[in-house]
Amino acid sequence: MITKELIGKKIQQARLRKHITQEELAEAVELSPNYLSKVERGLNMLNSVKFLKIVDYLDIDLIEFGIFNKKKAEDNYKEINNIIFKCDDKTAQLIIALAKTVVDYKK
Repeated sequence: MITKELIGKKIQQARLRKHITQEELAEAVELSPNYLSKVERGLNMLNSVKFLKIVDYLDIDLIEFGIFNKKKAEDNYKEINNIIFKCDDKTAQLIIALAKTVVDYKK
């Protein structure tokens, strides 16, 4: 379930990964730093326009918020399966380990 707390946490994590201050992000998306601070703490909610501006500015994949396109997800799963299916076992295991590393890094 998407909550104010989850949205705030994901925004804060993405902002910190990019080494952007709250002030820089707030200015870029036309919010006050105080309001952005409250959003990151799960106290305030963004309207959809501001949310999408932040997502775009920080290059956050909407799937991090539990928002995804089912068709796109199915296409991605099929593509990954096709790639792994064409590999020998050792290469497939390497791809799986790499994918796990990327997912852990994104958390």
